[in-house]
Amino acid sequence: MTDITAAVVNYGTPDLTRAAVWSLRSLYPALPILVVENGSPDDSKSRLGALAKEVGGVTVLTSDANLHHGPGLDLALRRVTTPWVLLFDSDCIAYRGGFLEGMQAAADANPSAYMVGQLHHVDEDGFDGGTIPYIHPKCALVRREGYLVLPPFEKHGAPCLTNERAAAAEGLALLDFPVRDYVLHLGEGTVRRYGYGLGAEGKIARLKRVLGGK
Repeated sequence: MTDITAAVVNYGTPDLTRAAVWSLRSLYPALPILVVENGSPDDSKSRLGALAKEVGGVTVLTSDANLHHGPGLDLALRRVTTPWVLLFDSDCIAYRGGFLEGMQAAADANPSAYMVGQLHHVDEDGFDGGTIPYIHPKCALVRREGYLVLPPFEKHGAPCLTNERAAAAEGLALLDFPVRDYVLHLGEGTVRRYGYGLGAEGKIARLKRVLGGK
């Protein structure tokens, strides 16, 4: 896996991040892992530092403020140097090997491949049930070279939406992969503890969802 670096963003969930990192390390002993410590309000910084020493091959990049998930991933993508980056949520557990090999094989078979992961369809606000193809960043392989010339991931409930729509408009491929067969996503690990923190715009989007899009 010399062409891939895993990127995990942590905000106040060092216990979940620990489990996520160890799950990757147990399956891929040589995989480089970058953890972005996203200005957490707890003792995450010291606990992740200890984790990096314990696991090996882990780099912790610390932000002084909470950049939020999308910009945290953007920071990681701009810091690593490998051609591919595995986005991996802190509330995910990899329980079966072979998914990195499968994702890479799918990308290698398609010269226009940009992202590989669980593909579903969302609406303009990023909620399920629309017509816009969207790969969820919980576990997704991203071509770094392509990412750097597209709009960055953003502070949003669907942080990759603008980026992926721009990629599709450029003719880059979003490839579906059965992530669930390899990775357990616990879901909303950070949100359950701290909320979305998306401000007024995010609240309006969610209210529209509750009201049926009106």
